[in-house]
Amino acid sequence: MLGLAYRVYSCGSQCPIGLPIQWCFTPKNVLSLYFAFLREDGETAADRKKRETSVRDSFSTMDIANGYLRTKMKEGTSYIEIALFRDAGTGIDYLFRNIVGCGPGCSSSVDIYRCDAKQCVEATKELLPVMPKSIESQGFYYSLPRYGTEIELIESRLDNEKVKLPYKIRFSNGKFVLVKK
Repeated sequence: MLGLAYRVYSCGSQCPIGLPIQWCFTPKNVLSLYFAFLREDGETAADRKKRETSVRDSFSTMDIANGYLRTKMKEGTSYIEIALFRDAGTGIDYLFRNIVGCGPGCSSSVDIYRCDAKQCVEATKELLPVMPKSIESQGFYYSLPRYGTEIELIESRLDNEKVKLPYKIRFSNGKFVLVKK
């Protein structure tokens, strides 16, 4: 059986010789996991560093300790939030990306990725709870937590006033569950 030659780095990561360590490490926090998720095939180390610097500079909030990132976009009150939810029992991380667009009213586009030591897999349909028709018809957007594990549901209003709905999504034991307040 043929095997690959590996280089072991001081941080403990192993990487096949010829590949940069950035392609082989196990992400440890929300920023490194997000950058791992953004990797592009064939990207040079210089290109990757330039892109990562540009992305890092775009964050208005970068709270690595609490697993939360937020960036302002050029269009007024639109933004992207990224939150890391960690299942301590399984060691699996969940990266929740929330793209919020506001004009008259706000809306969200969300993606949830399940990440283990080897890969991140898109799992939004599997993990995002189904909303009751009363909430869907009313219109809402998500507000990710900077602290804690509860995602707020915010009513989409023409005046963009932030009114919380009587439901929230709680992360527990690797699941996102809709609960009534």
